[in-house]
Amino acid sequence: MSLRCFRIGDDGALIQNPGGLDDECDSSDFDWLDLEDDKASEVRKLLTSLEIDDRIVDECLHKHSYSRFLHVRNCIFFELPIVAEAEDDFETYMSFVYDPRRVVTIRGQHATLLDDVLGRQISLISSDRVVLLYVILEAVMKDNVESSLKLRERIDELVADVDDPMKSVEAAEILPLKRQLFRYMSIFDDQMYCLSFLSQADVPALQNKGVRERYRDLIKSIDHVLRMMNRLERRLEYVQQFRTLMLQEKTNSRMKILTVFSAIFLPLSLIAGIYGMNFHQMPVLTAPFAYQITLANMGLIAGVMLLFFYWRGWFS
Repeated sequence: MSLRCFRIGDDGALIQNPGGLDDECDSSDFDWLDLEDDKASEVRKLLTSLEIDDRIVDECLHKHSYSRFLHVRNCIFFELPIVAEAEDDFETYMSFVYDPRRVVTIRGQHATLLDDVLGRQISLISSDRVVLLYVILEAVMKDNVESSLKLRERIDELVADVDDPMKSVEAAEILPLKRQLFRYMSIFDDQMYCLSFLSQADVPALQNKGVRERYRDLIKSIDHVLRMMNRLERRLEYVQQFRTLMLQEKTNSRMKILTVFSAIFLPLSLIAGIYGMNFHQMPVLTAPFAYQITLANMGLIAGVMLLFFYWRGWFS
């Protein structure tokens, strides 16, 4: 289990306790406890020691693939999806437990976005923990923008390859981007749902007018990112449609060539079929050089038809 403990200093900056929780310090001394652990027993032990209601503890331990909320007295719990650092992970959820005394974040794997909060050393405008909760959520939203811009860059490169006649785009390049795009859209939809709850819920612990207004700014940020996702979806559809069109063009070109050769061999097959009949009396069969003359005529017919099709532009 990895546990980091932070308190808000007099200047509003986050100060980390390097030793975490021990026998000499109380959990009430810290404003933010960040827990990274996937073992339910360890998580339950810590949350119980923090005197968190059992119903919220149970919610923290039950993993679901959707956002959830629970309000018990002056304490709230919600689960927020975040952009997974590994592209193979479809989704990652971070649990939040908030009351006027502290903010607790619980996650099953490392989240770089929380390190960015510490790296920027954001000064809080007050010692109110609700502001601290906002700062953490703001870091999540900034991570959304960065991940979306990286995805947009990859899609733009793909669109540029489509427009370049010297390059070809394969389906293996489009489908992973499409899956990632849909995953991001699902995550951002759930995040907007969570922020809407925080900005509108009648919870005494969240009664901070200034922060509620800032939540609305975060909602606008997610809405902007979702509109970007919709534009990127249209770009991917353009790439996919263009690739399908190019495949159809190649197929039509090949079919056209096959049609030309089939048309050329039709009269040749007719001549071969006529002279392949087993009649005892057939003209020309006994004539000198009949075989050579027939081959020459067949070659002449094929050559004339090739020139005709070339003149009509069937090979272009």
